Amino acid sequence: MVNSNWLKTFATLVETGHFTRTAERLAMTQPGVTQHIKKLESYYKAELIERHGKQFELTPAGHKVYQFALEWLGKERDLKEQLVIDDPFLGSCRLASPGALSLKFYPRLLAWQACHPELSIHFEVAPNQRIIQDIIHDRVDLGWVTSLPDHPQIQSDCVGQMPLCLVTPGHLSGADFSELQTLGFINHPDGFHHAELMLSSCYGSLFQGMARLKLSGTINQLGMLIDPVAEGLGFTVVPQAVVDHYPNSAALTILTHPDVKESVYQIRRSYKPLAARYEKIIELSRGWV
Repeated sequence: MVNSNWLKTFATLVETGHFTRTAERLAMTQPGVTQHIKKLESYYKAELIERHGKQFELTPAGHKVYQFALEWLGKERDLKEQLVIDDPFLGSCRLASPGALSLKFYPRLLAWQACHPELSIHFEVAPNQRIIQDIIHDRVDLGWVTSLPDHPQIQSDCVGQMPLCLVTPGHLSGADFSELQTLGFINHPDGFHHAELMLSSCYGSLFQGMARLKLSGTINQLGMLIDPVAEGLGFTVVPQAVVDHYPNSAALTILTHPDVKESVYQIRRSYKPLAARYEKIIELSRGWV
């Protein structure tokens, strides 16, 4: 039977993409990591990685062994949890959400952990599709996304809606579409999607698609999305949570539309029972959106 420590080392190596970081995470030496990979390759009589200097790529056999390792380790972890008392205030929680939602969720999760220090919160901020894949491949147990998943291994529940905001420089008293065209749009990872929803609802036929709109800049850092708008360099459309956390709201004009909201979906793996600590977080999180 294959050694589970070899599988754990291999899975960690794939996730980190680096031998040194794998050794640090597992409290091993780098030669020890290399030895585990060699033993795994010897056991399966197949090359699992192709090395290119300090980088590597998975071989077809490596991809198969990685998926097997995730399933094996996941089942082992689930078994350990089932064999101990299912305490709602004890254990590790693997959670994820996109950036805007993390502004609402992560501080509340930390407050919950502070009340119950035997909980261990592991929270990842990631795009919707990354979170969906992490749920499918058992890297995350509970997530929140703003895109409805369509996958048989995903169970999703709509837990609320988050308003979107049209954000312009403070010197604009209204939201005249010609002024927006002159300013130009400040894009971000979900920018075009959010802007399509807002501008089509607010301006109807005046808005003829993002391709016809001037692009004034792009930023992918959540904490800086609104900075160029505050400087008068353009306008953007972001979830309400981003605006709520911006420290200089006096430099902005913020407009909402009653019909422009983004649904929030709580997702988990279908048919996988969750420990009591997750059920408690699910109960709490319904009031956070």
